[in-house]
Amino acid sequence: IANSNEAFVSAVLSSSLDAIININEQGIIIEFNHVAEDIFGFTRNEAMGSLMQELIIPLKYRQQYHDGFKKYLETGENNIFNQRLQLEGLHKNGRIFPIELTVSPIINESETIFTSFSRDISQEEKHKEELLLSAVALEAHEAIFISDTNNNIVRVNNAFSKITGYLPEEVIGNNPSILSSNLHDSSFFRDIWEQINGIGHWEGEIKNKRKNGDIYSEWLGISLVKDEQGNNLYYVAHFIDISKRKEAEQQLTLAKKEAEQASEAKSDFLAVMSHEIRTPMNSILGTLELIQDTPLNEEQHLYVNTANGSASHLLSLINNILDFSKIEAHKLELINTDFDLRQVIDESVSMLSANTKKQNISL
Repeated sequence: IANSNEAFVSAVLSSSLDAIININEQGIIIEFNHVAEDIFGFTRNEAMGSLMQELIIPLKYRQQYHDGFKKYLETGENNIFNQRLQLEGLHKNGRIFPIELTVSPIINESETIFTSFSRDISQEEKHKEELLLSAVALEAHEAIFISDTNNNIVRVNNAFSKITGYLPEEVIGNNPSILSSNLHDSSFFRDIWEQINGIGHWEGEIKNKRKNGDIYSEWLGISLVKDEQGNNLYYVAHFIDISKRKEAEQQLTLAKKEAEQASEAKSDFLAVMSHEIRTPMNSILGTLELIQDTPLNEEQHLYVNTANGSASHLLSLINNILDFSKIEAHKLELINTDFDLRQVIDESVSMLSANTKKQNISL
C-alpha cells in the first residue's frame, strides 16, 4: 500500500500544471516539483532542504510570512489556508513576479505538512493591463469601431455614437456601409482595401452619413490586425469629424477671395482716378510753360515757377499712386535717375512759402 501511495503522489507531482511545494513545520522544503523549477528557477536539488521564506518569498514579505506561520503552529489559527491568494514570488535571478497561491495544511500522526499550489500569473496580469488600455482607448474622444473578417461591426465606442447618431445595438452585426454617403465611387473603396490588405493601413478624408441623413466629412484611419500566424483577425477603424474645420477652411478661402477682389477694385479705382487727374494736370503744366515764354517781370516769373513746381509735384504724387497699384500687382520697376538736390530744396521751399508767410513763419 505504501508503494502504491508513493506512486500516486509521484504521479500527481509530475503531472500537475501548478508548482507544488511541500514544507514541514520548520518551514523547510521537502518537495519541489518540476513546475516549481520552471517558475522559480531553482532546481529540485537546490530547493530541497532550504527554508522556503528565504528561497522564493520576497524580502518585504518574509517577516509577515514568519509571524503567520508561527501563529498557526502555536494557536492553530490562520486566515490564508485553503484560499486562492494573489501574492508575489521571488525568482532565482532576483525578479519579483505575481503568483496565484493556495496553501493547505495536511496533518498526520507525527507532524503537519504544508502543501502550496502556485502558478505564475504574469501573462494574465499583462492581459488585464492590455484589456484595461483597450477599454480606455475605446472610451476616447476619437470614434472607434471594430469589424471582423466578414466586415461586420463587432464593437463601437461612445464617441462613435455621438458623431454618427447610431447606438451600439443599431450597428453591431451590420456592415460599415450603413454609414456610406454614396458620394464615392467603387474605385475609391477599391484603392482603400488594396492599401489595407497590402500594407495593413489606410488613412484619409472621406464623406459619410449620420443616422439623421446629414453628410459630414471625417478623417478616417483603418488598420488590419493579424494573429501570430499572420491570419486576418479584425479591422480597427478610428475617425474624427472634421466638418467644422472644413467649413472654417471654406470661409477663409471665401474671405481671402473677397479681400483679393476688394484689393483689385481699389487698384483699378486708383488707376482710373490717377489717369483722370493726370490729364488736366498735364494741361496745367503745358499752360504754365507757355506763360513762362511770355514777357514777365521778376515777381510774375517767380509765381509761375512756383505754380509749375507745385503742379509737377502733384503730378509726381499721382504717379506714386500708380506705383502703389503696380506694387500690389507685383509690376513695380525701380528707375535710377539723376537730380539736383539744391533744385529739389528750392522747389520745396517755394511750394510752402505762401502758407508760411501767412503764419509769419520764417522758412
